[in-house]
Amino acid sequence: MPRSGRRNKKTIHPFNKTQKKGREAKKKLIDNVQLAVQKYESLWTVKFVNFTSNTQRQLRTQLGDSQIINGKKKVMAYALGKTKEEEIAPGLNIVASTLKLDHGLLATNLKKDEALKIIKNFKGEAFARCGEIAQETFVAEQGKTELFTHSMVPYLQKLGLPVILKEGIISLTKDHRICTKGEELTSNDSRLLV
Repeated sequence: MPRSGRRNKKTIHPFNKTQKKGREAKKKLIDNVQLAVQKYESLWTVKFVNFTSNTQRQLRTQLGDSQIINGKKKVMAYALGKTKEEEIAPGLNIVASTLKLDHGLLATNLKKDEALKIIKNFKGEAFARCGEIAQETFVAEQGKTELFTHSMVPYLQKLGLPVILKEGIISLTKDHRICTKGEELTSNDSRLLV
């Protein structure tokens, strides 16, 4: 009878085979930051809240010829220069010291007023997430809905929607308030809003 491969420690493979990015990725980030300092007139730190790649793409299109740089904050700070002696341009050690967890760099040739106007008026579209504040009240109205398939009835009932199945079509038995403006979204609320 053949021996099981599970006992042989040489054949055990990790489930996660991802490799670390290593020195090359850090070097590339340092080069990107230093190139942005040379290419653009202004460099700012920007705080991002719920900044997904999709919202980042939307902001980049509105900013035009500008560059948003996200990466390891210590590596970006090293690229800018942490001390006055190490900085690659005057005042960048102050910028490097302001880099924190949810901050990134914005390199641009736009004037300060233009860039601030674009950033302040920017509203990226994103799905509702658990823990966020509802921006409007949403009520699911009583009646038939063809948004869901019949197999989703148990799932919707588990989420708290008062639904029944009539003639293969899902119907809400009464109006149901999913979220209220100004209140925090629960996990069930965010799943229903998708």
